[in-house]
Amino acid sequence: MQDWDLQAGIKVSYGDDGIPQVQPDSYGEEQAGLSPHELHHFSGFFGIPHDGTRGANGVPDPTKCGKFLTFRQNEDNHAFPLGDLRLVLKVPVMELGSAMMYGGRKALPAFQFIDGKTGSYQLYIPYSFSSESDTATPAKAMTIGVNVREAGKESIEIVHGEGMCITMAAEDKSITIKNADGTAFVVVNADGIVCNGTTILGAPAGSVPLANGDTVEAIINQLLLALRATFKVCLPPKVPGDVLEPLLLPLTLLMMNLKTKNVTAT
Repeated sequence: MQDWDLQAGIKVSYGDDGIPQVQPDSYGEEQAGLSPHELHHFSGFFGIPHDGTRGANGVPDPTKCGKFLTFRQNEDNHAFPLGDLRLVLKVPVMELGSAMMYGGRKALPAFQFIDGKTGSYQLYIPYSFSSESDTATPAKAMTIGVNVREAGKESIEIVHGEGMCITMAAEDKSITIKNADGTAFVVVNADGIVCNGTTILGAPAGSVPLANGDTVEAIINQLLLALRATFKVCLPPKVPGDVLEPLLLPLTLLMMNLKTKNVTAT
């Protein structure tokens, strides 16, 4: 014999045997809670709902309780958790065909979903809440987005709550890594590597900033001038037998590479 019912859950806990259970309330009186029901889950997904809340009249508040589909088989009580409006009303409205998993704080739950219209994916995790209350607001959030809305402009973006970001974009086949305020970044694409911000080579204790192309060119020119003065030669024009001649080609190529490849660090 199975008696199915839709009930509000008041108390969720683990039994002495370690199995999750819920105490539903289907009558409304202040002390009308039923005996605990074993909490089941669908294959591959497991969640523990929040406790429910009664109103001033002792009746479970439907906006502050999770819903459970319950049934009784022989002498055993069973329950499947359903939706919880405290969380459902705070996640994004979805397109038809979308799928979502949500959970976390009642103030603003974390969620991940696949968009039914485009197939894009988003993970959103709020944190650093203003208080422990159910009306608290988060100051930060971490997100992962997989965007396939437009052909040729697909992208993956990982954003930290502090502002750091990694983006991979199909449009220019690039990967970009940014610091918290966006002032320092590295871009790697088909044209090469672009660095913006002070770049350090070596261990921090003994490191020095990496100079940009113009600075390196100026240093090389100063080196050539010093070598010319030391060896008492003047090139160009070329002087037969000049000891600087073997140095000119690699140094010139280095300067050309710095200029044409746009590999800079400022």
